Amino acid sequence: MPLLKTTGTVNGKRVRFAFSMRQGFTLVEALVALSILLIGVIGPLSVAARNVSNTTLARDTVTAGFLAQEAIEYVRQMRDSQSFSSPGSNWPTQTGFLKACISAPGATPLTICGIDLNQNGPNGATGGVGPCAGSGGVCNGVLGQDGIARLYYQTCPSFTTCTPTIFTRGFTLQQASNAANLGDHELWITATVSWNDEHTGAREVYVLKDSLFRN
Repeated sequence: MPLLKTTGTVNGKRVRFAFSMRQGFTLVEALVALSILLIGVIGPLSVAARNVSNTTLARDTVTAGFLAQEAIEYVRQMRDSQSFSSPGSNWPTQTGFLKACISAPGATPLTICGIDLNQNGPNGATGGVGPCAGSGGVCNGVLGQDGIARLYYQTCPSFTTCTPTIFTRGFTLQQASNAANLGDHELWITATVSWNDEHTGAREVYVLKDSLFRN
């Protein structure tokens, strides 16, 4: 180990000193090095975590879009079936499975309805649709997904077992106007799907709107 040698005087006596030339890190240098290391490691990890969160949100948003579209298509199919079975007289505002779900023009709050494919709807409503307790456009309680056909149900049917999902869903129907022969010819349908983001916990909402016209 190299030494730096020198002499001096202490109390009138000549004294020889030797200093080590060995170099080391000061506390400040160590902290700076540690900070640079943390920035280099945490930066990429934060980006990766954010990408995972964005990917999950994108996946859930696509699923919510499909669920909202499914609700509108199912209601449209019911409209078509009723019209074909009794042309000109079986529009949902007069009779049919959808009548209980239709709100008058300007009505608040709107009646929220749920959908159960291939079975009776919420509370045993006939035709797979029916009013449900809820708020914000969705029924209370998350949807369940069966393990066979992978369908989503508001109320799980007895012939299968459903796994709870993160999604809630509902739809509303409202007459377009009170004008003569208009309110009974157009319905506004709004399908809403909501869920809590599994990473941030934020409430996400997907809303899809369309119009149904009398055939």
